[in-house]
Amino acid sequence: MHEIDNLAIEITRNSITITKPHTGQHVTYSKDPVFPLLVATDALRENLDAPRAAFLAEAWKAAHANACRIGWLRS
Repeated sequence: MHEIDNLAIEITRNSITITKPHTGQHVTYSKDPVFPLLVATDALRENLDAPRAAFLAEAWKAAHANACRIGWLRS
């Protein structure tokens, strides 16, 4: 696990989990088996407010960058 921009990032064989320490916010992404995209596996629309939306935007950017770095997504 490592941290970037106050986000903890854990990469396993099948998922990338982004957590914002001390807030309890987290989201897990997996690679789509057919298309080159990430799929959020958590219920993202529950309790969606401005701080949660901002976290999800940050988390997606971090997950996408890491997915590219490890070869899940190719441009």
